[in-house]
Amino acid sequence: MKPFLLALIAERRTKKTVKKTADYLWILGGEIIHRTHFEERDRRLSGRALILKYIHARGGPLWNDARYVREHEAYNAACGRLYRFLTGSEP
Repeated sequence: MKPFLLALIAERRTKKTVKKTADYLWILGGEIIHRTHFEERDRRLSGRALILKYIHARGGPLWNDARYVREHEAYNAACGRLYRFLTGSEP
């Protein structure tokens, strides 16, 4: 995650954007932990493989505690950016 956040800083994103993205990545981690609690096979995956199992170019897993649609859309955008960063694919 750190290289991804450093890349955002290198792109001259605002502090607010970097912080919100970090917050959404924290939420993504929580959602992945929640899912691996029920999917024991996922516990054997590497960190990268586990993340890539749950995110895609258009977003991440359902964020069950999102209060607003806009919040979930921003979370999906952050997950999509992380996916593109990890896979080297273009938007």
